[in-house]
Amino acid sequence: MKLTINVTQEDIDKGEQLDCFTCPIALAAFRVISGTPWMLVGAYSRYLRLFDSSITVWTHEIDIEWPDRVRLWVMGFDCGDEMQPISFEVDTDDGVTVGEEGV
Repeated sequence: MKLTINVTQEDIDKGEQLDCFTCPIALAAFRVISGTPWMLVGAYSRYLRLFDSSITVWTHEIDIEWPDRVRLWVMGFDCGDEMQPISFEVDTDDGVTVGEEGV
């Protein structure tokens, strides 16, 4: 299934540099992908990692590959560059619960 993730200016304004849980990509992805308490965005990887966890024990993990331009966007954000909103599509598997924006 393909999902579109739209990073808004509000996500950029609220996002935190060098924080893989609260960067703009993670904030935007939470609107599209639901049912996961943890979402990890790695600037130096090509994946959005979803965790279903209980305190510190990871019980389920899904990696969603994203386009290279998204990785570069995250790196720019982390470096303090002025960023513009971005949209991109990801392919997901059946283990992902689609949120309100993903419908």
